[in-house]
Amino acid sequence: MRPARKRWLMVLGASGLVLGAGGLAGCAGHGKYTKEGISLAQQRLNALKAASEYDMAHQAFLAGDLDKAMRKTDAALSLTEENPVVHVLRGRIHIERGEMGEALVSLRRAVELDAKSVEGQYYLGVVNERLNEREEALDHFRAAAELDEYNPQYPIAAGETLIDMGKLDEAEAYLNGSPAADSSAGIQQLLGHIAMIDGRVDEACDLFNKARLLAPEDGAILEDQATAQIAAGRCAEAEQNLEHLLRDPDNAGRRDLLHMRAECLMSLNRPVEAREIYRRLTKKDGSADAQAWVGLGRTAYTLEDDKTLREAASRVVSIDPTNADGYVLWAMWHREQGDPKAALAKLDAGLMRAGRDSELLAVRAIVLSELGRRAEALTAAQAALDLDPKSESARTLLDMLGRVAVSSVPVE
Repeated sequence: MRPARKRWLMVLGASGLVLGAGGLAGCAGHGKYTKEGISLAQQRLNALKAASEYDMAHQAFLAGDLDKAMRKTDAALSLTEENPVVHVLRGRIHIERGEMGEALVSLRRAVELDAKSVEGQYYLGVVNERLNEREEALDHFRAAAELDEYNPQYPIAAGETLIDMGKLDEAEAYLNGSPAADSSAGIQQLLGHIAMIDGRVDEACDLFNKARLLAPEDGAILEDQATAQIAAGRCAEAEQNLEHLLRDPDNAGRRDLLHMRAECLMSLNRPVEAREIYRRLTKKDGSADAQAWVGLGRTAYTLEDDKTLREAASRVVSIDPTNADGYVLWAMWHREQGDPKAALAKLDAGLMRAGRDSELLAVRAIVLSELGRRAEALTAAQAALDLDPKSESARTLLDMLGRVAVSSVPVE
């Protein structure tokens, strides 16, 4: 064998031994840095898989498939447990299932992993609210609002909680102090609700109007505005808003809105239009609607439609014998027939079955006065005013009867 060839064989043989040894070492285990590289790669792969599982879980949650959503969150957490977003979604699934204890565990874990998790704080507030733990709920809603100042959802939640706690002044101050207040229709709407609760109806109208300017297509705000306008006696504005609402196909035939519009029409001295609405409300499914029959009876009285007045009175008493309005309608009908004694008998029956009612007592005072029983009429009028101190009709009646009583005293 040639010397050169022999030397090459020796080199190759040595190289083979080295390669073989290296191969054996590779089979035995990775070096320190190689292991770290594989570990990081595996973590990245797990994170990608977890993100995919989370996306599928979120889509299933939005579609209402809570079982699939839970399975996918479990899969995501098995790949990477330290992801607060997955824990928040898991908490939301538990909330939808009504599992408040499990929801607390998941959401607390989310906040533990990320103290600045806005959704973690918010949904913890939701759970505490469901558990009637209002102070804790308020703390979490406020924390969420501090973390995301310009999202009105969070101060609104805090404001509603304060209202539920009876802290109207604090709720109003908190909402007005929110950076999102001036640009949020929801915050202005909630401030309007506070004003309504507090009896500041004109201010409520202004707040609902501002909310509507911020969200012109929001029907709920328009309803609130109409309600406030009725309370403030601004029936012309309310009637226009209600007419607009009822033109919306989604509101077609809504009985509550029809009742409100008919009430406005009566206040605007448009009883014929109001009567048509009440007739619709008493047809078919509304045949047992006592409120609609009362409205129909009142429009009938205004229009001197005695037949409809009698029918309405009869139906109200039949539907609800404890409804004072039915006896008032009967009394109005008997008065129109020239029989005040029968009217008084109906009102006395109403006192027995429906109890003391301001309007019933006021009408009774009128009938007693017509029967010449002025002392009893004065007592009934005073009782009506005692029951409803804000009743202008009762106050006017009392003043009138008082003047009659004084003028009837003989001068010595």
